[in-house]
Amino acid sequence: MYTKIKEEALKHNIDYVIDGNNISDFLFDRPGILAKYKHNIGSPLIEAEMETRDVYRYLNENNIAYFKSTTCLATRIKTNTSVNSENINMVKNAEKELEKIVENNVFKVRNLDRLALIESEKIDVLLNENILQLIESKLRNIGFNKVAINLSYMQNDEEKLFDPIEYESEGKIINKVKLPYPINIENTKDEIEKSFSNVELKDNGRILKFRDEEVKIIINDNGEIEIRKTNDKEEEQIFIEILKRIRRRV
Repeated sequence: MYTKIKEEALKHNIDYVIDGNNISDFLFDRPGILAKYKHNIGSPLIEAEMETRDVYRYLNENNIAYFKSTTCLATRIKTNTSVNSENINMVKNAEKELEKIVENNVFKVRNLDRLALIESEKIDVLLNENILQLIESKLRNIGFNKVAINLSYMQNDEEKLFDPIEYESEGKIINKVKLPYPINIENTKDEIEKSFSNVELKDNGRILKFRDEEVKIIINDNGEIEIRKTNDKEEEQIFIEILKRIRRRV
């Protein structure tokens, strides 16, 4: 897709192509973001350090109409699975059926090898025996073998970007965040060095360590990020700066 867009931009003498990714998108397993770096696509919302909730707030304050569930249907397909018309249409049709059954709700249906995992902003309205039976029947007719509901609410515009697990180690408070994808440590190191000093590789290149003044940061290739505690404002700002530099691995 980016290849085609860049081709069109070249035809019309357009030098700069941008997308709508924001800082919150780094918290999700979206391997397609690698194409953004490959094709040098700009992301002004990331550079402005805007979160999803900031985008929604701006739209609401300026009376700009939008449909909240606008992410690409390909994000509903299991990672490392071929995207084709069959599994995409299953998702598309399942979401349409859910919207008919329960109005004024936002749905995402993830196709996990024909297991339909339903995400919703209003889970409580689904937890009715008759509605559950109807949902299962409709989705099985579409081609799903099993139907499940994710009891975690979909991300909304008030969720915190920086929501770490806090623990104490050797008398020091550490905040840990686990990203849902593996990190390319070598590529991340190249990006981190643009903003931080004293960057070093450990454990045969599996771990990246560096400092921001007195704050120590450790990035593990399994997606774990540890930040030594200073104060909430500084930690969140450092975490945002790190997210902008993270390069994932597929």
